[in-house]
Amino acid sequence: MACYVVLIGGTGHRVGKAIVHLAASGSLPVNSLKMMCVDSDGGNEDFALLKGLVEKYRKLDANNIFETKILTKNENIEELCWSPLADMSDMKTILGKSFMGDKTGKKVLDFLYTDFEQTKTLTEGFYGHTSIGSLFMADQLMTAPGTLTPEWHAFLQDITDGDKIFVVGSAFGGTGASGVPTISRILKEFRPNVDISAILVMPYFKFTTEKNDGVIDYTAFTTKTKAAMSFYDKQNFDKIFRSLYIIGEDVDQFMNVGYSVGGNSQVNCPNAIELCAATALIDFLKSAPAAFEIKLMTRDEENGLMLVTQDMLNKAGQSNSYENLAGLLKFAVMYTKYYYHHLKEGRANGAWLDKYKGITPEEMDFLYEYSMLFINWMRAVHRQTDANGYLTPNVNNAIRLFRFSLDYDILYNGAPVTKTLFGEKTKELDLLSEIVFGDRVGKKGDEIITDFNNEAPVEGASPFARFYRTLLNLCKNS
Repeated sequence: MACYVVLIGGTGHRVGKAIVHLAASGSLPVNSLKMMCVDSDGGNEDFALLKGLVEKYRKLDANNIFETKILTKNENIEELCWSPLADMSDMKTILGKSFMGDKTGKKVLDFLYTDFEQTKTLTEGFYGHTSIGSLFMADQLMTAPGTLTPEWHAFLQDITDGDKIFVVGSAFGGTGASGVPTISRILKEFRPNVDISAILVMPYFKFTTEKNDGVIDYTAFTTKTKAAMSFYDKQNFDKIFRSLYIIGEDVDQFMNVGYSVGGNSQVNCPNAIELCAATALIDFLKSAPAAFEIKLMTRDEENGLMLVTQDMLNKAGQSNSYENLAGLLKFAVMYTKYYYHHLKEGRANGAWLDKYKGITPEEMDFLYEYSMLFINWMRAVHRQTDANGYLTPNVNNAIRLFRFSLDYDILYNGAPVTKTLFGEKTKELDLLSEIVFGDRVGKKGDEIITDFNNEAPVEGASPFARFYRTLLNLCKNS
């Protein structure tokens, strides 16, 4: 089975990063994941970060270390994003207002859209205006009635009835709010027998209004969301989706982000909403086809977790995303603080070194880079932002997936342990189990090291794959 994931707009790209990390942790019960991003602002930094992450994942997976393959519509990573506007002009030009033959058409356009909206170039997206995106999305998806654009044809050409489609977007912006219903409806028309689900992300961030130019007003997000949901209610979603996931945030928990209308300044810090939204994909993949249902993802105060699916709550087993992410976080710290440096320097101590001869320097470096990306991303998920959207040292107490504190910063800097791993003077990693698993008690770091030294490598296509899978499995099960 393959899953086709459509990530629409800035929120879709940010949820996409969480999906990639879930794939690396072994949380996605699917053999291959084929991604398509949708954004008229292909130059925004949120997309650039996702593209870089996917590229790093694919390079790492050249020797099949991950359980899930991540594909794009073809092998060219540069074509990960599709723009609904081939001609990046302003709305007035695209709609040909100056060529409208009657005054009525002009009056209708002027009634619906301000002169600013009509003349603002669309090179950086739809600026949070759902109505603008709705004008272009469906028209640009097909070259003619019954014919998809070459990009979408390439994306869907290998899909079979046993595969699934998952659509991600916000309900309060421009690209996502207009794209989720439009794209989903067209995909259902072209693949009527394929299971389709979507997640709609409600407002979860705000920005200062002191320096913005009035193009995007976050105070209107709630009003726009209500209007969008009212429109969605009339779209016969039960005929399109098998399930519709909805996730949002309490107003008093909104994250501060830096104001940007698009381009390379559009980048938000990671947020727990995006991680939990990504777990809806796991729920969709695990659940059997059934009658249409709406699944609300709500805060779980008892377990101290942010908005979650049942997969995140079920911490008793070893196959859910919470355990897998904990294992990946432990692995990333163990690798960046200890194993990477031993591999690179060829240190004599450690019987495990002889078992994994043949790992290339490039493989070591790629894994180090990805591990640091994951560590920094997961830490950022747990941190507060200031009024300008920059990360602060303050931990967000509403998010308690893992325990992070300034006291443990040395664990996450990727620098080698300079003396013995768990001697009297160097105890950083001895705290790892307590930090990663919160109040749960697991093995201590020195026990993990000993176990790994004595562990028989799992089967794999290369020494690199055997190393990754053996250590990750040990971290998950400790």
